Amino acid sequence: MDDFCFFDVFGYMYVDKITWDKTGTVLYYANPYGVMEVGKWFQFSDTVTWGDGTECEGIAGGYGYASEDATLMRDQYTYDWEGRFCYMQGNGVALY
Repeated sequence: MDDFCFFDVFGYMYVDKITWDKTGTVLYYANPYGVMEVGKWFQFSDTVTWGDGTECEGIAGGYGYASEDATLMRDQYTYDWEGRFCYMQGNGVALY
């Protein structure tokens, strides 16, 4: 299995979480199965929370893109999987 997972400093696996790396510069999303999204467009679950457990306002059900290294695309314009122009917000969610 070639899945990426994200664990906190206590060894707990992140499940359905958006979190920053330890430098605070890139975002990651671990889906409801604890697997990092990699190299594709995906839809955030309706129950996604931040790594600290707080609610993610405006993210649930939205779309994001994860690069090959599992980092979320953010703060830039791009085209989605259907060729629609969108802005990837700072939280990793596409804004149309």
